[in-house]
Amino acid sequence: MVALAALACISLPVPAAPAALPKLQELLAFLRQRLPSSGVVEALFDQPGAASVRELIVFDVGFGSFYSAGTTPTVGGAEVFGLSATGRSFNARLASGAPEILGEERHDDSAIEGLLPFIILYDLVRRKDLQDQATSVERADDGTWTIVLSLPQRLRRPPAVRDPAVLSLLKPVDVAYRINSSARIIALRYGPPTSPWREVEYPADTASPVAPVARSTVIVDGREQVYRRLVKWTFTPTSDPAPFEPDAALARARTEVQPLPDADPAKNNPAWDGVKIDQWTKDRAAALAASPTVPRKPLPWLNIILGTFGVAVLATAAFLWLRRRGAAA
Repeated sequence: MVALAALACISLPVPAAPAALPKLQELLAFLRQRLPSSGVVEALFDQPGAASVRELIVFDVGFGSFYSAGTTPTVGGAEVFGLSATGRSFNARLASGAPEILGEERHDDSAIEGLLPFIILYDLVRRKDLQDQATSVERADDGTWTIVLSLPQRLRRPPAVRDPAVLSLLKPVDVAYRINSSARIIALRYGPPTSPWREVEYPADTASPVAPVARSTVIVDGREQVYRRLVKWTFTPTSDPAPFEPDAALARARTEVQPLPDADPAKNNPAWDGVKIDQWTKDRAAALAASPTVPRKPLPWLNIILGTFGVAVLATAAFLWLRRRGAAA
């Protein structure tokens, strides 16, 4: 925990603002006109072939508060985490216990942007430092916008770190978003212009700019698996901070998401069948460092760091152990 706290001491330097982009302010004005300024989105997801898997995500577009409750391959089977409107970041297990309020280690909405892509657009509208990382903004004749951002290792909210070794890993990566006339991200691209676009699938019965995705996929052993599938969603046009306080979020999550009867992920989640979670994390971190164009679900920053440095830590420990054995002999 001390090491993790130390990582949060110093923020990454903000890159210098690029040359003026004539279309950037037009895009921001377009988004402000179409994105609701208040309201709450609630979305429930499941996973094909796994009836017990559920994930509830609730986001307040006015306050930026959120929580996510999901079935997880951990002891207890399910958990909820989030950020209240008052800035309190929290974790809680659904099986029992009260929420744990976090200190320097804070959750942010990048953890749920894959299922609620509109979060990225709200962040773009509200954060000047994110706007300054835009390198290109274009508008096509059909009203579709394309914006390219240069982000450290494609992270919209990079970790606050001071370790030069960690900073050196966060290389700038071009991240492009294609936004349609309904103010929805309809495709995204990681890497140079030659990289492939990944289309975003939304429910067919709505054109709402705050709709969640219809489904989300992940690559497991080289195969695309449906990771989450939308079951239902609602939008309430009034913001309300009360439901995002830790105790209220936990109570609500317990009504929608149940802990798994068995903590073995291979028994409860067919997509993970035969895949060890620690190996999956390392493989994904290696893929992220090797190529920004590999299709994948973004990892939390801590998994990236652990996956990259895990081998080095083990090697150092083995070296010290052998040296002690030699001295003892």
